[in-house]
Amino acid sequence: MSLYRLRQYCACGDGVCCQWSDERGAVEGVGPKMLHRHPPVLCFDEAGGIGPFPIAALGLLIVNEPDAVLETVKRVRRQHGFVNELKSSKWSNLRRQVYVDVLTEVVKHDVHATILVARKRDLDRRYFPGKDYMAYNYLAKQLVVRATIEVQGATLYVDKKQRTKRDNFLEYLKAEVNLRALEDGRPVVLRAVEDVDSKDSDLMQVTDLFVGTVYGVETGNVRKKELFEIIRLKTKIWQWGPQKKTR
Repeated sequence: MSLYRLRQYCACGDGVCCQWSDERGAVEGVGPKMLHRHPPVLCFDEAGGIGPFPIAALGLLIVNEPDAVLETVKRVRRQHGFVNELKSSKWSNLRRQVYVDVLTEVVKHDVHATILVARKRDLDRRYFPGKDYMAYNYLAKQLVVRATIEVQGATLYVDKKQRTKRDNFLEYLKAEVNLRALEDGRPVVLRAVEDVDSKDSDLMQVTDLFVGTVYGVETGNVRKKELFEIIRLKTKIWQWGPQKKTR
């Protein structure tokens, strides 16, 4: 099943997100017409998450042209005869060229990544005793809230992992992000949060390349510098740190 579905959703309930335009219709006297636009596709992934790694990188890719991006990836795959999964942790001469070409073409489209980088030493484990996944969930919520201020009625896709259901990660993200929007007086941000197998989704694999590239640069992987220069202008990096206590 394709990650990007033709049916889209929005908070106003008519099947798409909408806004009023000052443009006039072709007939004189017709009021402002309503422009319909699909909400973006949101893809979440992480590198160095729960585990013995000193750094965690959590990323959200906002894709406003999913069909165009999917066609781009398909074209690059065809050019190289590459049918395997795009995965930043796997490397070869062929994979390097495929990754370079995929990212070079993808950034020509309307895509934007926000990636949170956290040093695990900065996490106060007293707040998450014996439950590292709670710290991970908290950071994920912080990232999605910050990156989706102008988003409404979207579906967020998360790479399927065993713990996403065990830890109620999907329900947690949807509830917390939408609650924050409600508190701020903004429309509903997430209509749904779904987990998908990244092996079946080129959009999730592109997200993996963005997140893995930043993670690699942060951990000193010289191979990833070339890829980072390609995505740099489409990527915001948030160096997360705990808030300082005030008296």
